[in-house]
Amino acid sequence: MEELESWKRTHETPTEWRIRRSFLEKNFNKLHPERLECLSHCFTNATLYKVKYPEKVMEEVLENLVFVT
Repeated sequence: MEELESWKRTHETPTEWRIRRSFLEKNFNKLHPERLECLSHCFTNATLYKVKYPEKVMEEVLENLVFVT
């Protein structure tokens, strides 16, 4: 999806972008763009840096993890 390249942030490392892009690709048509953006960052931060978010946010991330391989 070329369209997703515009979502990449200049500060993202290749690893961060690879992980976040996989989440974006799998959930692109499932979530509202603003929510998708937010959850994709949460997913990346939780995966790479073990950041913890409020329980409801983590539940939503986990619900959408089913779609990420």
